[in-house]
Amino acid sequence: MTYIKEISPIKKLNIFHVFQPIINLSNDEIIGFEALIRSEEIPNPEVLFQKAKNEGLLYELDMLSIRMACETFKKDCLQEECNTSTLFINIFPSTLCHQNFYEEFIEIIEKVSLDFQNIVIEINEKENTNMYKLNENIQQLKQVGFRIALDDLGKGNSFVNSMEIDTHIAKIDRFYAMNLNESSKKKLFIQSIMKSFPTDIFIVLEGIETEADCQVAKKLGIHYGQGYHFGRPGPIKNFI
Repeated sequence: MTYIKEISPIKKLNIFHVFQPIINLSNDEIIGFEALIRSEEIPNPEVLFQKAKNEGLLYELDMLSIRMACETFKKDCLQEECNTSTLFINIFPSTLCHQNFYEEFIEIIEKVSLDFQNIVIEINEKENTNMYKLNENIQQLKQVGFRIALDDLGKGNSFVNSMEIDTHIAKIDRFYAMNLNESSKKKLFIQSIMKSFPTDIFIVLEGIETEADCQVAKKLGIHYGQGYHFGRPGPIKNFI
């Protein structure tokens, strides 16, 4: 846990990261971990980032979160001798478009000694974004080996906007996993999303909580799963 006083002039924040496994549904093996930020003072991450945005500190908090996630992941994986070295990191579109992002991001990854190919950058459409600039920066990241994931597909207008982004992985919002076993509409929607992407794009279904929904996801041909069914967010040692 790190004591962060420069992030907020209103509150002194203790922030840290937990991790949730992403599972290959064909063999039930862990293919990577998503880093999730937590704060003792502000338990809801969306509220935490909104607070930072209101104070003009969203970029600073996002970059701090990236650095801490990478450091914690590297340390924990070395201690626990992980079989997977792939880290999924959430990054705001505005951060990706920031003029200093590329150099600062590369510096963080190199300092922590993580391979570019083992980093998956998760992007969502919670912000109004200059899609041309975002795509330009994404291509720069892809050229040096980073992978891109579209997050929360099917939530709001994200699906329409995200189709403009050249991606490796598509993550379907957790809403569509809830009671999937009982919903023909959700099954059809998931199938429509899968058909919208080339066959070499990996599909992740977030929010899987039951074995029944997991089995439906497998039958639909979804590649990877994530959710409480496989493990609640926590230290990496919980999943080794």
